[in-house]
Amino acid sequence: MFNRAWCAGNDYDKAPETKQLQSSTMENSPFGRLAPELRNKIWALAVKKGEPIGIDAYDDLEPPITKVCRQIRNECRGMFYAENDFEAIFIYHKNKLLRRWIKVIGRKRLAVVRSLTVYYYEIERAS
Repeated sequence: MFNRAWCAGNDYDKAPETKQLQSSTMENSPFGRLAPELRNKIWALAVKKGEPIGIDAYDDLEPPITKVCRQIRNECRGMFYAENDFEAIFIYHKNKLLRRWIKVIGRKRLAVVRSLTVYYYEIERAS
Protein backbone atom coordinates (compact mmCIF):
# COMPACT_ATOMS: atom_id res chain seq x y z
CA MET A 1 0.00 0.00 0.00
CA PHE A 2 2.60 2.60 1.02
CA ASN A 3 6.16 2.80 2.25
CA ARG A 4 6.30 2.24 6.01
CA ALA A 5 8.99 4.94 6.32
CA TRP A 6 6.18 7.46 5.98
CA CYS A 7 3.91 6.03 8.68
CA ALA A 8 2.40 8.29 11.32
CA GLY A 9 4.67 8.79 14.26
CA ASN A 10 7.86 8.36 12.24
CA ASP A 11 10.62 10.96 12.66
CA TYR A 12 11.88 10.53 9.08
CA ASP A 13 11.37 14.14 7.97
CA LYS A 14 11.56 15.93 11.31
CA ALA A 15 14.43 18.18 12.25
CA PRO A 16 15.60 17.53 15.85
CA GLU A 17 14.99 21.11 16.96
CA THR A 18 11.28 20.94 16.00
CA LYS A 19 10.34 17.64 17.68
CA GLN A 20 9.28 19.16 20.99
CA LEU A 21 7.07 21.83 19.38
CA GLN A 22 5.42 19.30 17.07
CA SER A 23 4.68 16.69 19.71
CA SER A 24 3.17 19.17 22.15
CA THR A 25 0.94 20.64 19.42
CA MET A 26 -0.36 17.29 18.15
CA GLU A 27 -0.67 15.67 21.60
CA ASN A 28 -3.01 18.46 22.71
CA SER A 29 -5.44 17.79 19.88
CA PRO A 30 -8.03 14.98 19.91
CA PHE A 31 -6.91 14.05 16.41
CA GLY A 32 -3.35 13.63 17.65
CA ARG A 33 -4.51 11.10 20.23
CA LEU A 34 -5.78 8.74 17.53
CA ALA A 35 -3.72 5.62 16.96
CA PRO A 36 -1.06 6.14 14.26
CA GLU A 37 -2.59 3.29 12.23
CA LEU A 38 -5.96 5.06 12.14
CA ARG A 39 -4.32 8.36 11.17
CA ASN A 40 -2.51 6.53 8.35
CA LYS A 41 -5.86 5.34 6.97
CA ILE A 42 -7.17 8.90 7.13
CA TRP A 43 -4.04 10.23 5.37
CA ALA A 44 -4.38 7.62 2.62
CA LEU A 45 -7.98 8.72 1.97
CA ALA A 46 -7.00 12.41 2.07
CA VAL A 47 -4.04 12.22 -0.33
CA LYS A 48 -5.03 9.53 -2.85
CA LYS A 49 -6.16 10.87 -6.25
CA GLY A 50 -8.19 8.78 -8.67
CA GLU A 51 -6.20 9.79 -11.73
CA PRO A 52 -2.57 10.60 -12.58
CA ILE A 53 -1.33 13.95 -11.31
CA GLY A 54 0.25 16.16 -13.97
CA ILE A 55 3.67 17.51 -13.02
CA ASP A 56 4.27 21.21 -13.27
CA ALA A 57 7.29 22.55 -11.42
CA TYR A 58 5.43 25.77 -10.66
CA ASP A 59 2.31 24.20 -9.15
CA ASP A 60 2.03 22.99 -5.59
CA LEU A 61 0.76 19.47 -6.14
CA GLU A 62 0.55 18.45 -2.51
CA PRO A 63 -2.94 18.32 -1.00
CA PRO A 64 -4.11 21.04 1.42
CA ILE A 65 -3.92 18.66 4.38
CA THR A 66 -0.11 18.92 4.17
CA LYS A 67 -0.42 22.59 5.20
CA VAL A 68 -2.32 22.01 8.48
CA CYS A 69 0.66 21.55 10.80
CA ARG A 70 4.21 20.20 10.69
CA GLN A 71 3.40 16.80 12.13
CA ILE A 72 0.53 16.18 9.73
CA ARG A 73 2.78 17.34 6.89
CA ASN A 74 5.49 14.93 8.04
CA GLU A 75 3.06 12.06 8.40
CA CYS A 76 1.18 12.34 5.11
CA ARG A 77 3.47 14.10 2.64
CA GLY A 78 5.47 11.02 1.71
CA MET A 79 2.30 8.96 1.49
CA PHE A 80 1.02 11.42 -1.14
CA TYR A 81 3.97 10.53 -3.38
CA ALA A 82 3.78 6.80 -2.61
CA GLU A 83 0.03 6.46 -3.18
CA ASN A 84 -0.38 8.43 -6.42
CA ASP A 85 0.61 8.15 -10.06
CA PHE A 86 2.32 11.11 -11.70
CA GLU A 87 2.78 12.08 -15.32
CA ALA A 88 4.84 14.67 -17.15
CA ILE A 89 4.34 15.87 -20.70
CA PHE A 90 7.32 17.56 -22.31
CA ILE A 91 7.66 19.46 -25.51
CA TYR A 92 11.26 19.85 -26.67
CA HIS A 93 11.78 23.28 -25.08
CA LYS A 94 10.41 22.34 -21.62
CA ASN A 95 12.73 19.48 -20.78
CA LYS A 96 13.97 21.11 -17.53
CA LEU A 97 10.57 20.64 -15.91
CA LEU A 98 11.24 17.13 -14.59
CA ARG A 99 14.57 18.15 -13.06
CA ARG A 100 12.89 21.09 -11.29
CA TRP A 101 10.10 18.87 -9.95
CA ILE A 102 12.61 16.33 -8.61
CA LYS A 103 14.53 19.14 -6.93
CA VAL A 104 11.35 20.52 -5.36
CA ILE A 105 10.10 17.21 -3.92
CA GLY A 106 13.56 16.01 -2.89
CA ARG A 107 15.24 12.61 -3.04
CA LYS A 108 13.42 11.16 -0.02
CA ARG A 109 10.00 11.62 -1.60
CA LEU A 110 11.23 10.71 -5.08
CA ALA A 111 12.33 7.35 -3.66
CA VAL A 112 8.72 6.49 -2.75
CA VAL A 113 7.04 7.67 -5.97
CA ARG A 114 5.03 4.68 -7.12
CA SER A 115 4.57 5.62 -10.76
CA LEU A 116 5.92 8.32 -13.05
CA THR A 117 5.03 8.36 -16.74
CA VAL A 118 6.91 10.74 -19.02
CA TYR A 119 5.65 11.76 -22.46
CA TYR A 120 8.10 13.61 -24.68
CA TYR A 121 7.18 15.33 -27.92
CA GLU A 122 9.51 17.07 -30.29
CA ILE A 123 7.74 19.52 -32.53
CA GLU A 124 9.47 20.86 -35.60
CA ARG A 125 9.42 24.62 -35.90
CA ALA A 126 8.20 26.16 -39.13
CA SER A 127 10.97 27.88 -41.08
